[in-house]
Amino acid sequence: MRLRRAARALVLTPDERVLLAEHHPDGVTVRALPGGGLEPAEDVRAALRRELLEEVGLDVDPADCPHVWRRTVVEPWAAPGWDGLSEDVFLVRVPAAFTPRGSFDAERLLAEDLHGFGWWSPAEIAAMGDVGIVPAPRDLADLVPLAARLPAGSSPLVVGA
Repeated sequence: MRLRRAARALVLTPDERVLLAEHHPDGVTVRALPGGGLEPAEDVRAALRRELLEEVGLDVDPADCPHVWRRTVVEPWAAPGWDGLSEDVFLVRVPAAFTPRGSFDAERLLAEDLHGFGWWSPAEIAAMGDVGIVPAPRDLADLVPLAARLPAGSSPLVVGA
């Protein structure tokens, strides 16, 4: 089985607002954590740093970002051209919400199916399904407070689609 490896960031403000990227695969609106696939021979923490610079302009030391969960989705829709996706999510705390401005220009972001970013509370994430928006993962609203309160040195949570 071929799974696409990915690194994602749970970018979190002190009041637990989460930075989400908007995607439109097959006409569906999905809001997901920033990040993406690993390049050949790239390790997951290097990919985290690169993806945050490209997409949102945030320069982090990956060693300072706790690994909070791992998710595997074995469905072709999760990673076109692959059997599914295996992603590692790292907590990135920021002092306040900011306007994402990565190294990718608007055209390159659209080529990556990134249609913008926004900051959302867990309650707002939980209500997205009511208006036809899919949060990824679907239980993101429940995962945010769990991840935010994981004790230092904890093993990452294993979560579903």
